[in-house]
Amino acid sequence: MNLLFSLLFTASHFFASAEMPMHANVVAHVLIDNYHNDLYAEIYLEKTLFANALRHEADCDASLMLSKCGSEYVEKNLKMTLNGESVVFADQTMDIQKDYVIYRFYLGKAEDCITKVTVKTNYMFQYDEHAVTKLRIKIDEVEKHYSLITSRKEITFSKI
Repeated sequence: MNLLFSLLFTASHFFASAEMPMHANVVAHVLIDNYHNDLYAEIYLEKTLFANALRHEADCDASLMLSKCGSEYVEKNLKMTLNGESVVFADQTMDIQKDYVIYRFYLGKAEDCITKVTVKTNYMFQYDEHAVTKLRIKIDEVEKHYSLITSRKEITFSKI
């Protein structure tokens, strides 16, 4: 029992958390970083929940479920803007691990200094009113952590 509590405690603190509902269920982690003004997103989706969502919503051959339909589902349920301009998810790679499906996206070249990032998600909210997407944004030396929930589906990160 102590081991289970310890694992749950560690998992719940994967990122520093903002105030969350008492029965929060972390369903995804989104990491957004820039490197030499290239912007990247790495999205960790809890594998069982993600597969169930795809079974209900995706119209896809089973062999393409995670690679094609999974990527489309992520893009449909996670919207981003960079300095006010919509971000196009490109050059996707996918990795399947024991507990997570991980998508990595190159989001593009930031020609200007990145000063503002907006992220909006609907991921899993229709299935679980306590779903939480943990979000970490790191632009240059500024790093912030957020929890997106049904009552706060969108955040804006600003360096200024």
